[in-house]
Amino acid sequence: MTGPDPSRPIDLTPREREVLAMVAEGKTNREIGTELFISESTAGVHVSNILAKLGVASRTEAAAIAIKSGLFDATPVEAAASEALPEPMYVPPPALVPTGWRARLQAQMRRHPRSTAIVGGSVVVLAAIATGLAFAVLSNGRPTGAAASSSPIAAANGSPTPTATSALDTPTPTPSSSATPSASASASPSASATPSAGPTQAPIAAPTPSPNVTWAVAGSGIGGRTNHTATVLPDDSVLIVGGSGFDIGGSCSASVVRYHQATDRWTDEEPTGMERCEHTATRLLDGSVLVVGGYLNGANAATELFDPVTGAWTPAASMSVPRSDHTATLLPNGRVLVVGGHTGDATTSADSADIYDPVAQTWTLVPGPVNSRLGHTASLLPDGSVLVAGGVRGCCGALASSEIFDPASETWSSADGMTTGRRGASATVLNDGRVLVVGGVNTNGDWVGAAELYDPADDEWTETGPMIESRFAPALAVLRNGRVLAWGSALNADDGSTAETLDPSSGTWRFDGGLPFGLYGDSATLLDDATVLIVGVPDNDLTGAICYTPLDER
Repeated sequence: MTGPDPSRPIDLTPREREVLAMVAEGKTNREIGTELFISESTAGVHVSNILAKLGVASRTEAAAIAIKSGLFDATPVEAAASEALPEPMYVPPPALVPTGWRARLQAQMRRHPRSTAIVGGSVVVLAAIATGLAFAVLSNGRPTGAAASSSPIAAANGSPTPTATSALDTPTPTPSSSATPSASASASPSASATPSAGPTQAPIAAPTPSPNVTWAVAGSGIGGRTNHTATVLPDDSVLIVGGSGFDIGGSCSASVVRYHQATDRWTDEEPTGMERCEHTATRLLDGSVLVVGGYLNGANAATELFDPVTGAWTPAASMSVPRSDHTATLLPNGRVLVVGGHTGDATTSADSADIYDPVAQTWTLVPGPVNSRLGHTASLLPDGSVLVAGGVRGCCGALASSEIFDPASETWSSADGMTTGRRGASATVLNDGRVLVVGGVNTNGDWVGAAELYDPADDEWTETGPMIESRFAPALAVLRNGRVLAWGSALNADDGSTAETLDPSSGTWRFDGGLPFGLYGDSATLLDDATVLIVGVPDNDLTGAICYTPLDER
């Protein structure tokens, strides 16, 4: 690559300019994602788009061109360039990325060349010592060597197939004490603090794959994506809207696809009227889907309705204020409560709420929670009220506070505070009405392994067992027997492909194995046969969707 054509202007979106400035400061994709409240994979998509637009192959070249073009001040770049640190990993499109252990080894070598060399030498020595012995090496939660020959990784048709894997196919996981992704990590209470293995890091056990689940590729031909939405339609198909990813083009997309479980196939649907990511999608009582806000050169207030029968999109009334990274909750009376989020840039959080009336097709601005929030959770309680918890006010820190919205009076009241302040957490309502909150990062930027439960009857938060892996914005799904699946965005899994389930009655987590290939993303949707559809960005050129089937919980 030789750089951009000097006769043409550099066409970067405002978000891409934000990301480029952070690249020039030496931030990794994970640090960029944390500061902008997006996933690490989305940050990687932005970086790759920037490199492509600038016509360069590395972050250093991109920063140099940006300085020369006057896109931002040179001081951060010069300071970063003076440090003799390895360059953060550039993530090219999936078709160009080495897969499996090679990709993870290359990433590790770029980030920590010295430690990788030491580990590599140790592997060689161990391999020599172990010659002639039959043993299995556990790495990243998956069996290798002899143990892998009986691994129940499902084929595309759902039937388990033996998978032969050599003892070097997956590298040894980084110990929790050295899991900090970058030497520039900061422990100060800042939104830009690097998530690291801190005081709230869950204890890392040596997990073994569960014999009670199978994994199968879901259909074929779907491009990988993250920051999308997944909504179950009345016919039990799943609507995937927008998001970002290499295969769907650009930093945000208008692409819409639909998964039909009965035939195990995907169909392309009419695209939305505008590109969207960090938006919400809510199925209304009449079966239509309301898509709200999202990020496109800043937050927007535009909304649209999808008709699952005709497959057509129609514009709906706009919200009172623009929002992205907000929450949307379907109320018992059919209205939709939208709370908080970005209001125009990456550092401003909304202190208001909007309610959509599908009958009148209008939005009404209502008082917001006491704390303006983004990156928070919202959960519908059994009495019809809505619990809003955690998140961040503006740019910095992590909130432990929670508040409850009463739809009848359209007022807020304070609730018990969480035991851990967290933003980028995930929440789900259990079968008994309690709310489970897991993951995220705390005020110091540490990834949170602790999990806690809110009991609306007592207005009290209590800790339950910590996850096996600390996770940022994990995807959650409540299974048929009440167990909760959490997958993706694990601190100690380079490819983001581990999964675990919680037994709420005992407060214990069970490792449920690794996906057949790395898959970054943020949706897990329970289907009518107890299968969970997982959609994300793959670390290879395969499909971006996998089905998880809990054989012991159907």
